[in-house]
Amino acid sequence: MEVTLMIEGQEEVTWEDWVAIAAACERSGIGTLFRSDHYLSVEDRRERGSLDAWATLAALAAVTEKLRLGTMVSPATFRHPSVFAKSAVTVDRISGGRAEAGLGAGWWEREHDAYGFDLPELGPRMDAFRSSWRSSRASGRTAPSASPASTSGSKGSTRSRSRCRRRCR
Repeated sequence: MEVTLMIEGQEEVTWEDWVAIAAACERSGIGTLFRSDHYLSVEDRRERGSLDAWATLAALAAVTEKLRLGTMVSPATFRHPSVFAKSAVTVDRISGGRAEAGLGAGWWEREHDAYGFDLPELGPRMDAFRSSWRSSRASGRTAPSASPASTSGSKGSTRSRSRCRRRCR
């Protein structure tokens, strides 16, 4: 059995905290460290800040040796598919093949409004998800590993998850 840790990084986790968490994971034998990819506190604490998820993972990749690193999950609405793919492949290269490219369709309207991201209806969001998913898989051809490992996330209904599986083939 592998133990995985997921941290809500938007709840004012500092760089020093991330380094300490990653070091503790490696010492304890935790296999993977995931972080959320939010810009606002989901606890509605406006004073809390957040480091960028993929920039944090790239930096952690340089200071860890065996810990897998990824997002749980990055909204497809936050980044252009090629930017998401390049970010995931960059972490994969820096880490020597330890990246986990977690991807979701996006859901939190207030966060999208606050940062100027479009939040279209589910169908177009799933198209963006599919495009990001495919870009991350194709971009991996240039990385040391075949491509970053992939995880998809859903908070939605059975119908949403089914739609996700169909569109990502």
